Amino acid sequence: MLLGSELRIAVVVLVVAAMLLYAISRPCYHDNACYGGNQFLAGVLVEAHGMLLDLLVIGFVVVWLNRRAQRDHESIQFQEEIDSLRGSRSAEAGVRILYLARLLNKNRITSIFLANAHFDGLDLRGDVQPWATKRTVDLSGAYAPSASFAGSTVAGVNFREANLQQACFAGASCGRADFTGALLLGVDFRDARLQHADFTRSRHLKAQALAQAKSLRGAAMSERLKAEVLALNPGAFDDEPFESEVGNFLEMLDANEIAQQLLVAKEEHDLQTRLALTKSYGAQAFLSMLFGPLGLIYSAGWKAGLGLTVAALALCMFEPDAIPVVFLATWLLSAIAGIVAVHRHNAKIDG
Repeated sequence: MLLGSELRIAVVVLVVAAMLLYAISRPCYHDNACYGGNQFLAGVLVEAHGMLLDLLVIGFVVVWLNRRAQRDHESIQFQEEIDSLRGSRSAEAGVRILYLARLLNKNRITSIFLANAHFDGLDLRGDVQPWATKRTVDLSGAYAPSASFAGSTVAGVNFREANLQQACFAGASCGRADFTGALLLGVDFRDARLQHADFTRSRHLKAQALAQAKSLRGAAMSERLKAEVLALNPGAFDDEPFESEVGNFLEMLDANEIAQQLLVAKEEHDLQTRLALTKSYGAQAFLSMLFGPLGLIYSAGWKAGLGLTVAALALCMFEPDAIPVVFLATWLLSAIAGIVAVHRHNAKIDG
């Protein structure tokens, strides 16, 4: 979770301290001779306000630094676990490495050490739906010499500037994979499908390796390299023929079945999304009663909540005698506006 238990406790303590400080300092907001003109107590209250603001600012900085340090620590742990699994040919090890690579991508790390890692037969793509949580693995800048992607699906995977010396892509589906600037010395592309793959500025890539591919239709590469490949395999850039009409029919049936499954999954996801995004009238009423205009952040956004709060504070500063009236009116207005905002929000989701 974004907010751990310690951070939640700190926020609650800060809010309670702010409310107590407001209650104690309220007589001094419109009367300089509060508490019998005790200057010492007035000075203490002034310093308390400054200290509370300092704690708030420092707290945000500490949280940001803590999250960054936690992310770095997690990334080190992920890479260490990958190192312990590299070299294993088991499918379980490949699946685990793939999962850890996605976690590193989530932490904005793509230069992953994958030497001798095996992804044979795995699908490195993410879900294509916009609501998907699994994204295509990004291996740009990765160090993966002797890694094996035999029979795997790496369509659309980013291998920019990656070190793929002696890597094996035999029988792999590499459509639209990006090998721009990658080091491809001794790479194995036997029977690989490389439609629309990008080999621009790839280093040490040999025509003999590409000539063994099953299809290079639409692949991007230098004209010199393309001529060398055509000299070795004249049909390398031709359209790949269909194996049989029966195969086409079965592929069509599979596509229809997948489309139906995706439709059902989308409907279930939409229902879960509506339930998750629906706002609660009870929660809004409780927040409005407890925090007043700040409770509007729950349903109307932070602009509405902070805007009404700033307006109320400005009115109290110019009209100190009207503080009770402003206080009551702001709380009442916040409760009404919150209920209306919840109704509109839920209607927009259902509609």
